[in-house]
Amino acid sequence: RELRAEESSQATADRFMALLRAILRKCVHDWEVLDVAPKVPMFRPKTAEPRWLSPAEFARLRKELPEHLALAADFAVLTGLRMRSMLALTWSRIDMKKRRAWIPGEQMKAGKTHGMRLPADAIPVLKKLRKLSPDGDHVFQWHGEPIDDCNTKAFQDAVKADGLDRVNWHTLRHTFASWAVQKGVSLHELMQLGGWSSYAMVLRYGHLAPDHLAAAADKLRLPKPARRRATDAAYA
Repeated sequence: RELRAEESSQATADRFMALLRAILRKCVHDWEVLDVAPKVPMFRPKTAEPRWLSPAEFARLRKELPEHLALAADFAVLTGLRMRSMLALTWSRIDMKKRRAWIPGEQMKAGKTHGMRLPADAIPVLKKLRKLSPDGDHVFQWHGEPIDDCNTKAFQDAVKADGLDRVNWHTLRHTFASWAVQKGVSLHELMQLGGWSSYAMVLRYGHLAPDHLAAAADKLRLPKPARRRATDAAYA
């Protein structure tokens, strides 16, 4: 457990330990090769609130980025695609006229094909990317070669130059989700737009726009004072 935490994080170590615990329990209950399953310790770190960028922070960061990364950042906050899924995107899977894109399941974390409606602002971004790299199958290229990683030294230098903390490329996915919810996108719609595998994954953004609970909240009222009877009033 300690070694896995050192290599990655406590949260990742807990996922490995949960798998080990499940195997040990099957050894007891299903396979009957153990009498008792030993206790498996967990770190259970506190879940931090997702870091996202305000529009002003994003604008400042974008100015520090080279053009190909600035356009990639624009596309990331407009679509919410994870970096690997985004970088694997090819022109053959984009229909700019109908504003659609398709990501095959093997390129999605959840393993399911993701069809998406492209926001209107994504089309000018794609046209600039095409002009920047007119040759090649991949949407995101640099010097004619597909980009393998956006979380590069150039990106980190831009983050440092802007004085931002706890920011990496994945922060842009949190930014997409946070902006969407604040603009009225429902959590169910967000789950589909961003390709999350479960509703529980998007609940962490719900606090950013509690207005969708306004009707429910308005039903909660204090009881009205009971009217005093005439005899009670006379006695008083």
